Amino acid sequence: MNTLTHARHMRRNLTEAERILWGCLRKRSLSEFKFFRQIPIGPYIADFVCREKKLIVEVDGATHGDAHEVAYDTRREAFLKGQGYRVLRVSNHGVYKERDGVLHAIFMALQEWSPSRRPPPPPFGHLRPDEESGWRALVEYRYSNTPSTPPSRRGGGGRPPSPRAMAR
Repeated sequence: MNTLTHARHMRRNLTEAERILWGCLRKRSLSEFKFFRQIPIGPYIADFVCREKKLIVEVDGATHGDAHEVAYDTRREAFLKGQGYRVLRVSNHGVYKERDGVLHAIFMALQEWSPSRRPPPPPFGHLRPDEESGWRALVEYRYSNTPSTPPSRRGGGGRPPSPRAMAR
């Protein structure tokens, strides 16, 4: 099976975590950035790609911890970085249990934030570097009427608002 055919097959057969994250990224739902799913880049297929910002978001399951998968992911990431992409890896667990934190991490990556410079103001919450697990999302909601309730956008479950919505 060639890469394009395999990508089409993967688009039709997303994992549950990929399906959940795709629901949050599709149709420019995350701050108006356009994402594509299961896109062939060279011999590899990227889970989610924002071509405008050259960002790839990879959803990793439990198998990405064994030595063989780590070596494969390292080669794959080196190739993708050689093509000018940045790769953000998120876990299935993060998508299931800390979805807002994962979306915030993606938003920060889209803003091209790096630890060496001050981050832009986030749409909500903040991030803290954590040596062992990469970026750990710590979400704090600041909402006028109900501080413990995340802001909602079209029933989207607390996704970051679009720049247009923030301007209102």
